[in-house]
Amino acid sequence: MKIEYEKVGEYYLPNLTVKEKKINLSKYGRMKLQYMKKYQKILYTNLLTSGGLYEYVEMIDHQANALYDKLLVDMKRQRILQKN
Repeated sequence: MKIEYEKVGEYYLPNLTVKEKKINLSKYGRMKLQYMKKYQKILYTNLLTSGGLYEYVEMIDHQANALYDKLLVDMKRQRILQKN
């Protein structure tokens, strides 16, 4: 593995890039990403540099949507039972 460097002033800095994966996040995935950027900076940076950030946020998004769907079904069931 060859690392390329760029001279900035008197210092040589490595040219590091992060490959961003295009994913479609719902409301909850975007909320988690913003929360991590603001309050969980170490976790955000570690996941970003290791390449696991988007998989992690996608998993959280999927879990939150599944829980939301389950809550909607339960609330509809309760409403039906209350009417009878």
